[in-house]
Amino acid sequence: MTLMEKLKLLINRPDATEELLELYLDRAQETILGYCNIDKLPNGTEPAVLELAAFYFNRQGIEGTLNYSEG
Repeated sequence: MTLMEKLKLLINRPDATEELLELYLDRAQETILGYCNIDKLPNGTEPAVLELAAFYFNRQGIEGTLNYSEG
């Protein structure tokens, strides 16, 4: 199963286009590469990439929000 297929299952939302998910996968990989100061992702980083990409997807639209509450 590809990273894209796994991310689609993890997010499970109809508004998640492949283009948008690819953007977040790339962003997650670049973030990890930059944070670790490496050029290539080592084996075993797939779960971290998926979790970070899903986090980025779920945070879209609330960038810059300081406080949010429901009720």
